Amino acid sequence: MLAFDHLVIYSSNIQDSIEAFQKEYNQFVLPGGHHENWGTYNYIAYMHNNSYIEWLGIEDIKRAEASDNPLIQQTANAYYSNLEGPIQFAFRTTDMDRFIHYYQNQRIKFNGPYPGSRKRPDGSIMKWRMLFPVDDSFDGILPFLIEWEGDGNRPNDRSKINQTTFSKIRIGTKQIKNSTSVFKRLYMLKDDPRHTEPEWQVENGSIHLVQNISLEARFEHISLKR
Repeated sequence: MLAFDHLVIYSSNIQDSIEAFQKEYNQFVLPGGHHENWGTYNYIAYMHNNSYIEWLGIEDIKRAEASDNPLIQQTANAYYSNLEGPIQFAFRTTDMDRFIHYYQNQRIKFNGPYPGSRKRPDGSIMKWRMLFPVDDSFDGILPFLIEWEGDGNRPNDRSKINQTTFSKIRIGTKQIKNSTSVFKRLYMLKDDPRHTEPEWQVENGSIHLVQNISLEARFEHISLKR
């Protein structure tokens, strides 16, 4: 089963954004590290049910612009558009190859997988892969898939994991019927007869398609949206 992995927030001033978040919600936020090949860096709030919030910033816009990774391209676009707040999120999988074969067999377009790595503050290297399904008929934000090497993205000091848990994420769309069909197909999701609205359970929360918003993630009492 897929799991919600993390929410990506772009901010032109990460320090101010983090300070405001900590002041309002009293959560730990830790330095993540640098993505040297992409010209980006991040800070992370680790949550209790193996999820996290990532503040993604740009330290070398030319290098970010040159990246072929769709998330980094999206971040560069946010930089130039002065777009602040949540811009993307990721589903976690332990079998990315299954999705690659599924997309190939179903003739679903995708980009990747892209290898990723980041140097932690202690000098250790984290590695992962990212996969981006594509469907131009979907008018909302399509999450990417991530597969971690080893234990995944968790802090060395487990006491810095916040006790708050991820609850749900809401994705905005103007075309509920078409978007529901596309979303189910891309992520191999099954209908739940208990729900009349487009809603699916993942390992650690729920996913909803709604109208009138762009993207909203809830971590218990914390709501992050744009």
